[in-house]
Amino acid sequence: MLIVGACAADRAWAQSGLSAGTIVITEFFEELMRINPSTGAKTVMPDGAFDPRDILAIDAARRIVAIDEADRLVRFNPATLTVTPLTSTLFPLAVDLAIEPSGNVLVVDNQDLFRVNIASGMTTTLVNHENVNGGFFSPRGITVGPTGRVFLTEFFEQAWEYIPASGMVLELPLPEEVTLASVIDARSDGDLIVRDFDVGDLLRIDPDTGDVTTFATGIPALTHDFALEADDDVVLTSSEGVFRYAAASGAETPLTIDATFFEPLGIAVAPAEATTFAAADFNRDGDVDAADLTAWGDGFGKAAGANFADGNADGDADVDGADFLVWQRQYGMGAGAAVAAAAVPEPAAWVMALGAAAVGWRRRGA
Repeated sequence: MLIVGACAADRAWAQSGLSAGTIVITEFFEELMRINPSTGAKTVMPDGAFDPRDILAIDAARRIVAIDEADRLVRFNPATLTVTPLTSTLFPLAVDLAIEPSGNVLVVDNQDLFRVNIASGMTTTLVNHENVNGGFFSPRGITVGPTGRVFLTEFFEQAWEYIPASGMVLELPLPEEVTLASVIDARSDGDLIVRDFDVGDLLRIDPDTGDVTTFATGIPALTHDFALEADDDVVLTSSEGVFRYAAASGAETPLTIDATFFEPLGIAVAPAEATTFAAADFNRDGDVDAADLTAWGDGFGKAAGANFADGNADGDADVDGADFLVWQRQYGMGAGAAVAAAAVPEPAAWVMALGAAAVGWRRRGA
């Protein structure tokens, strides 16, 4: 629940064996590979009992999170070769996954969206396909933006945003002529990178306005997956190898080309540093303050499917007084201990404030 200090990147490397920016791919012949982002040199990684499908991500501590061949959601530590199941739920129809800023994992299968709480192992269904588009909702790709917004691509070539407050998804306002393939990722500025299904180009989409621009052309026809690096360069796997597309220009550079039966599939990039926010920093702006109390108040009373943006600080999928108490304990974090000590009232005052806030928010929501 604490904000990670300046040495987090070094600790992440020591714990996982993955350095910042390392590219990890799954390969057709069931090998796990590490690619040097500077040279493109590839190395087969020891994987012990880790047997991933081509669905993977890398968490803040630089451990690999994946769906394995037994349909389990697991976490793999490359340094220790330890494989840890994250939930008892199996995902035989999983098509993609993404990691939220809280560390919880979102999984989409070909019908629904799930959240796995990595602390408790509890799996919650966030979106049931029967409640969207008259049942004709089939998600294909998922990404979490820098502020925690969740976006999906869908079988019918559309893009959607998951709205935590309502538990529903809303279609993005894209031009009718745009047809999207399954893979999606988010830039550091919040824009989305998606592949056009018909033309094959990489597109850049503003999710708020629906504006679409061409980011890169000449993409290999048999593209499998792509991921964004820290500087928003795109690294992409295809039957021809691994390519990089510059964030500013979309210019292509071959990164790893190998004609000797090299078929990269899934791809993920180790984060530059292990960034962890305070549990009560609901808006993820680096401190715990009155704005986070407002977020808790807006979500107060939500009984299921709540995430950090709703005010769920303890990871139990609801927003209640326990989450308020976490906010109370962490108030001022990020602004200095002196500020926190001077600003936090006595516990008795907090109890009265909690009762008044709960009544106020209930009346507002009535």
